Amino acid sequence: MTRLIYKYPLGLALSVAYQMFMPEGAKPLSVGEENGQLVLWAEVATSAPLASWDIAIVWTGHGEPPDDMPFVGTVQRQGGLVCHVYARQVSP
Repeated sequence: MTRLIYKYPLGLALSVAYQMFMPEGAKPLSVGEENGQLVLWAEVATSAPLASWDIAIVWTGHGEPPDDMPFVGTVQRQGGLVCHVYARQVSP
């Protein structure tokens, strides 16, 4: 099974929770800003079926961090805004 690191764009709302699809068993590695866009990098098995993932983006001072989601990372955006990203697989 080939494993690669893929990049996934994320939304930018003040406090956002949404679902996205990544391969089953993906390992979120980090988050950052690239060309003005918030992105998540994950190690994925290229042959794995897609699974649904919950993503939560919490901006410093806006919203409560989720209790039941693993922390992926913190990003300081251009202009000084800071957000914190959480992710978990919700379906195989």
